Amino acid sequence: MLRDFSIDTPRKQRALGLMIALASKLQEGNLIVFDKLSCNTPKTKILAALLKQHNLDMFRTLFVDETVETAFELSCQNIPNATVTSQMQVNVLDLVKLDKVALTARAFELLQRRVMDQYSHIGRRKAYLNSLEEMRAAVASV
Repeated sequence: MLRDFSIDTPRKQRALGLMIALASKLQEGNLIVFDKLSCNTPKTKILAALLKQHNLDMFRTLFVDETVETAFELSCQNIPNATVTSQMQVNVLDLVKLDKVALTARAFELLQRRVMDQYSHIGRRKAYLNSLEEMRAAVASV
């Protein structure tokens, strides 16, 4: 029987890696925030024209949205430099490997919240502290 001696990276280190990768993309000017990532029809030609318009056609670009629309994902399939993912699947390797990151504003907020929740996680004390906050709010309202 084979044994697995691999060690998982701690949650706070993964969150710190994501924070550092996002901050470096922002400092380099390679983080682009859009209002919405969508296509009306799944046509690669239309999306390629939009990427050229925003000067993203020559760079390996990661597109991140809260939930990926199927039409946008189908449009990106035949573009070799485009990668589409949801904000829950973003990892450090993708951020470092690809040149540009294009996010929606909502995905950026959720990604920041997710990273901060992982980094400031208080574990088992969380349920206890939440119940304390509820009790304080109940006492304050009386």
